[in-house]
Amino acid sequence: MDKKGRVFLVVSISLVILLVIVMFLYFVLFKPNISRSYALQGINLTSPIENLSEQQAIDNFNESYVSYLLYSIGAYGLHSSSFNGADPKIGVDVNGEHYEAIVQNAVIKVSKRESVKPDVVIITSKGEIIKMIKDKNYVKESFSSGESSIEPKASKTTLFAKGYLNLYNDLNSEGITGNIIKISTN
Repeated sequence: MDKKGRVFLVVSISLVILLVIVMFLYFVLFKPNISRSYALQGINLTSPIENLSEQQAIDNFNESYVSYLLYSIGAYGLHSSSFNGADPKIGVDVNGEHYEAIVQNAVIKVSKRESVKPDVVIITSKGEIIKMIKDKNYVKESFSSGESSIEPKASKTTLFAKGYLNLYNDLNSEGITGNIIKISTN
């Protein structure tokens, strides 16, 4: 191979490596501007339990609580898979009541129904959701103590492609390395 051929080969390999690194960083670190996206669509992000007692909040529990919780934990940062274009789908089990959340362009749409083939399932209680809505700092504590949990249901590739690594990072204090290990062992 002549000198021009070697230079071309080295430059080509370097560009491919650079492209892979940029794609990795995009999928791992990209988080949309949620306030702008929600404001443009007229979606209100105020707490659904403002001015309610704990019992009133439990009695009035609905989809808006689940939506607000998912916003609080950063689910708006999930994105469609670059492999098949499928939107992130989260099942939420709240004291045996099932909710399905679909994230489309940083907008979280929640319905009261059991999710078919969710990427992950969040298992928690009404009381825990209310505590997490009242105190954002309690979110990590709820998940680390086991009061709330996330069960991966989709493949590791799907979870990574849709940005679930950021969600795991936000909920766990282990950092990126611990979460990559956690995702790969589940």
